[in-house]
Amino acid sequence: MITINFKIELPIDNFKNIYFISGKTPLKHKFWEFEINRDNVLFGFDFKYTVKTDHAGLWTSISLFFKTVDFQIYDKRHWDVENDEWVI
Repeated sequence: MITINFKIELPIDNFKNIYFISGKTPLKHKFWEFEINRDNVLFGFDFKYTVKTDHAGLWTSISLFFKTVDFQIYDKRHWDVENDEWVI
């Protein structure tokens, strides 16, 4: 797993979903999501890449002046740690 993030947040309750869309990719088991939210983050960015975990994939987020844009591509399957394989 790779995770990079930085945020400057204010202690306010300001969350509201503004826009959300998602869909399937041409790759088997892969989906994508895009959303825009109003939140309490003045400035920030996030990057996360995971493998061999539930819903593994790439997730990015950029926040500026209480608006956050998120995008992710992920695997819909769950990871079985004991057997080191995807759950069927």
